[in-house]
Amino acid sequence: MSGIPHNIGNISNIGNVGVPQKARPINKSDMPFSEVLKQASGDAPVKQANLVFSKHAEKKLEHRRIDFSDADIEKISNAVDRLKQKGGKEGLLLYRDVGLIVNVNENKVITCVDRRHLKDNVFTNIDSVAIVE
Repeated sequence: MSGIPHNIGNISNIGNVGVPQKARPINKSDMPFSEVLKQASGDAPVKQANLVFSKHAEKKLEHRRIDFSDADIEKISNAVDRLKQKGGKEGLLLYRDVGLIVNVNENKVITCVDRRHLKDNVFTNIDSVAIVE
């Protein structure tokens, strides 16, 4: 054992060397491959529909059997972005037969009302309205 150094240390101190790291998931979208590649490498910001529904809004959606597809969510999120660009803080979005009250700064749907419950309703503390198509 004269040629082997005695201060090599314990092999457990090596850590995760050689252990593959988990790959970051890439969301499928309509963007060009070059943009996906930039995002994957960290060279470009990732833009996603970051709309959040409050617990109250989720209950209302479930109770009233209102379903939104991914495309619907994208349209609603884009409308919230437009309200934000115009300086809106609390908005009413009219989409199909649904009214959505949103906190624009938080990208959050606070509550929702279907057409049947829209009649004779009064909305207060709203500074902007958008009709989403």
